[in-house]
Amino acid sequence: MGREKTEVRERNKIMKLHVRNSQEIQKKKFIHNMLLIVGSILVFCGLGETITRIFAGNPLITEPDEGLFWRYKSDQIGHQKLYSPISRVDKNGFRYSGKEFDPKLPAIYLGGDSYAWGEGVLDTETVAAQLQRLFDSNNLQYNVLNGGVPGYGIQQIIDRMEIECGKYEPKYAIFLWVEIDFDRLRDISPERKKNFLRDYKLRSVFRYSAFLKLMKEQIFDKLLHTDLGLGYLGDESIRYGKTKPFEEKVQGLTPRIKENVQFLKNRNIIPVWVFMTVPSEKFRNYLCSLSKELLVELIDPEAVYRKYFPGLKNMSTEHSSHFKPEVYAVLANETFKNIFWRKPERQ
Repeated sequence: MGREKTEVRERNKIMKLHVRNSQEIQKKKFIHNMLLIVGSILVFCGLGETITRIFAGNPLITEPDEGLFWRYKSDQIGHQKLYSPISRVDKNGFRYSGKEFDPKLPAIYLGGDSYAWGEGVLDTETVAAQLQRLFDSNNLQYNVLNGGVPGYGIQQIIDRMEIECGKYEPKYAIFLWVEIDFDRLRDISPERKKNFLRDYKLRSVFRYSAFLKLMKEQIFDKLLHTDLGLGYLGDESIRYGKTKPFEEKVQGLTPRIKENVQFLKNRNIIPVWVFMTVPSEKFRNYLCSLSKELLVELIDPEAVYRKYFPGLKNMSTEHSSHFKPEVYAVLANETFKNIFWRKPERQ
């Protein structure tokens, strides 16, 4: 009996050792496979990052901002989207408009969204850059500050305008109006804004990596039509726009718009409003009425748009709904002609 028990114990030991060895082998295999997968992913992403940067350049970096949600990092060169031309953001955080900032000269501030920024066109082709050339060619010394930021809503445009106008004290603050901006970042509670900023910081890899930016734009945005929530809370803006009537949308922001005009006038800054895109009848009537009430100059380029672009066709770039340089030239000319050409220095 004793001998049999000893043999059983030995067999059990051998079996346990065999099981333990098998577990160790499986564990090592698992670790090896995981390292292989992780290494392959890193190599794949590294090659993708290198190739993307060689052919497309560096991405422009946005930073979280406690007041504005996000803004472009100052003093950088890169692409806003991978199919967009390379852009430069100057040391003051404005898109370069063809002339280095001179603190001795008076300024013109342009505020708006991606249309004001000039998505899809060169630095020298934006509204701000073409307006800068008009000033320079007519011997009018101004700094034109491009304060447009893609994805901004009305509240952000106004907030940034007041921040920059308080800092640079321009002679004119031009608001480039786009109707869809009324839908962006509405009904966002302080808690949700706090969560957005926290998540925005955590997702910084998607802003710093050209390859991951390419994957997001070309696969998720373009092919899958899926908003990863890495930027502008775009899906929520669309839902807000579809569920709220026009009257309710503008009513909520009208007091803030009036405050902005008063803010500018109190600082001897002349507010100018410009329809950037062709407005709906409701939007046109709303801004026309409000501009008369607040004594703000309002420029409507639609008639000129229709003259040069019959049927309002062929206004957009190849890759987006944003305008070609020729459209921005019309807008810059209309603004210059209606506001600056007739001023005392030209009379």
